[in-house]
Order: sequence, then C-alpha cells, then structure tokens
Amino acid sequence: MGSDYISPGYQFDDITNRFLDDFPVHCHFRNGMIGQSKLHAHRGYELYYCLEGHGKLLVADRVYSLYPGTFAIIKPYVLHLPSVIGTKPLHRVVLSIDEHYMQISFNNLPESAIAYTPCLLSRAPSGTCLR
Repeated sequence: MGSDYISPGYQFDDITNRFLDDFPVHCHFRNGMIGQSKLHAHRGYELYYCLEGHGKLLVADRVYSLYPGTFAIIKPYVLHLPSVIGTKPLHRVVLSIDEHYMQISFNNLPESAIAYTPCLLSRAPSGTCLR
C-alpha cells in the first residue's frame, strides 16, 4: 500500500513522514488541542495512548472513544483523525514507527515479532483500539 491510496480530499502527513525519514521511531507527548483538521495518513504505524481528557478517534470507517487509558494502533496509510470532546485538552503520547523499520526489526528479532505481530499486523485493515 502507498500514498496513491490517499484520496485527493484528504491529507498525506508529510510532517510525520519527514520525522520518520530522520528518526524511524518518533515519540511525542502532546497536551494541547488537536492540530490536524483533516483526515490524514502517513507511512508509519501510529501508537496512540490517551493520558487525560476526552475525545474521539476516527480510524478509517470506525470511531473510537478516547479516555485515559485508551490505546490505539493505527496502521500505515490508514486515514485517521483525532478530535477533542469538551473544552479540556487531550493529553496523549503518540509513537510513530516507520513501517520498513518495523519490518526490519521483526526480521532481526523474531521473538519480538511473535509478541507484537498479533496487534500490529492484525487482520483488521485499519488498526486496533484497546482500553
């Protein structure tokens, strides 16, 4: 799958992709309002952990509620959009991992692949959300 799967009315997240060019694993704590206003996608996995606040996360054709303790995995090239519910900011940790780096890591450490493959490479086309 690649960027050619992103419809013209949506945004390909070049900022995240540039981070992934330099740092194949990028972790960021965000505690403000959501900066994205459009559905967007990037080439890396996004692991999204909500620490505080309330929101929703649209991933492909599903909407997930975000509360403290919610953990979501969004697969590469899947359109998604987080949003805040209410007036309090959403505190979250976002870990982006380049898909090629993930594959190389799994090839070099097969025991890691056994542990993480069910979550990261599940049959769900868009990702997973856990509480």
